[in-house]
Amino acid sequence: MSLPILNICDLFSREAASSRVAVHDLSELLKNDIFIPKRPHRHSFYQILFIGKGQGLHRIDFNNITFEGPVVFFLSPGQVHHLVFKDKEVEGYMINFSEDYFNEFLAKKGFIDELCLFKRNGDVKPFHPGLQLPDIRDIVEKIASVYSKKPQYWFEKIRVYLLEIFYLAACDLEKIKSEENLKANQHILKRFEELIEKHFSEWHNPQTYANELSITANYLNAKCKTNSGMTAGQWIRNRLILEAKRLLVNSELSISEISYQLSFEDNSYFTKFFKSSTGMSPSDFRKSLNK
Repeated sequence: MSLPILNICDLFSREAASSRVAVHDLSELLKNDIFIPKRPHRHSFYQILFIGKGQGLHRIDFNNITFEGPVVFFLSPGQVHHLVFKDKEVEGYMINFSEDYFNEFLAKKGFIDELCLFKRNGDVKPFHPGLQLPDIRDIVEKIASVYSKKPQYWFEKIRVYLLEIFYLAACDLEKIKSEENLKANQHILKRFEELIEKHFSEWHNPQTYANELSITANYLNAKCKTNSGMTAGQWIRNRLILEAKRLLVNSELSISEISYQLSFEDNSYFTKFFKSSTGMSPSDFRKSLNK
């Protein structure tokens, strides 16, 4: 099974193919049965799904999330996902924007990835606006209106509105984290997570990460277990397995090529590693996706 990779231009008419932002009414998409692929796919752009009303299942990087609006999903480029609504009684919007949409505006490359909203490592959770719902709904509706009417400076207005959503959601999440008594060593785990995302395909040993963090492997392991219940090695293995699954979805890559890309000594060791974590071999996992 070849995994569809959607670019922003795939969601536009030809006249808007070069645009770096798109806004769609979810109810219109469902009514006309367009723009929502019927099987798992990945994007080359960021996506915000604001679901004010509706129920369904959202499978993100092989994790099933049952949702009921109001809810917001923040999706990053490269993530594999599949969205299925229970029925067509849906209200909300899909907002897509390219990776460089904010770079020239803020003169700060990578700003989006610094937020706690967009997770490239598969750890995506739905955001429930709560008390922020009226404000976020109002901003999303303003974005939809501006995109539809395209007044003067509409391109810049949408960026400003999106920033408002980011800060509202990020501040709310930070408040939740504080209420959950995050420890003072959270910065170590954040740095560890950043290092995993950057080096998981080449660094498989917790000791290597501990050296980079200037701490002992035992200390890193203890902090990981205290905050997540998982060892440092499990963090690394989970990220490797996630990437292996993503690559296995693309049938153009052989098992050996995936093994090499993830820096395993040989194909047999990769197969053993994958099976011990998932209960099935890489080839069986790939076949299961074709059923």
